[in-house]
Amino acid sequence: MRVSNLNWLSSLSSLKYTSVNLASLLVLDLSYNDFSTTSPGWLFNISADLRGLYLNFPAIKGPIPHVNLQSLRNLATLDLSYNEIASEGTIELVNGLSICCNNSLEELHLGHNGLAAGHQLPDSLGNFNNLRSLDLSVNSFDGPLPNSIQHLTNLEIFDLRGNFLLGLIPMGIGNMLWMKRLDLSTNLMNGTIPNSIGKLGELAELYLDWNS
Repeated sequence: MRVSNLNWLSSLSSLKYTSVNLASLLVLDLSYNDFSTTSPGWLFNISADLRGLYLNFPAIKGPIPHVNLQSLRNLATLDLSYNEIASEGTIELVNGLSICCNNSLEELHLGHNGLAAGHQLPDSLGNFNNLRSLDLSVNSFDGPLPNSIQHLTNLEIFDLRGNFLLGLIPMGIGNMLWMKRLDLSTNLMNGTIPNSIGKLGELAELYLDWNS
C-alpha cells in the first residue's frame, strides 16, 4: 500500500477516535500540531517498516501507550521532544527500544518534556549501537551518567543540558570518537574534566557551563 497524502491528519483536533491502517508507512510526521490528547495505541504500532516517527512540538501528552516493540524494530528516528509525556512509560519505551531497535535507531529526541524527576538515565542507553544523535535536554534526570554510555561509539550529538545530573564525567566518554557536539551544561556535575575528552578529535562544540 502506498500513502501519498496524509495532510488530513494535521487538521485533526484529536487523535482519540482515529484508527488507521498504514501497514507500509515509512515515515509519519505529526509535529507542530496540538492534538490536546493522550497518544493513542495505534500511533506506536503502525507499521513494521516505519523508519521515522516525528511527534515533536506539542503533538501529544500523558503516558506512552503499550507498544508492540516488533512494530518499531526498523525505526531509525524517534522524535518526541517538546511534549508533556509521562516519565515512567517513556523510560520503559527506551528500555524496549534498546532491545528491538538497538541496531536501527540513529536519532532519539526526548528533550523538553520534564521527564523523569527522581529517575536516573537508564543503563539501556548504552545498547543503541548505531545512535548518532541523542537529545535528553531540559528534563529532570538526576544521578550520575551511566558508564554504559561509553558504548555509544557512533554518537555525534549528545545533549543533556538542563537536567539534574550529578558526579563526574565518565572516562568512557573518550570512546565516542565521532562526537561533534557535547552539551552537559546546566546540571549539578562536579570534578575535573577527564583527559579522555582529548581523544575526541571530531569535537567542535563542548558545553560544560553552569555546573557545580
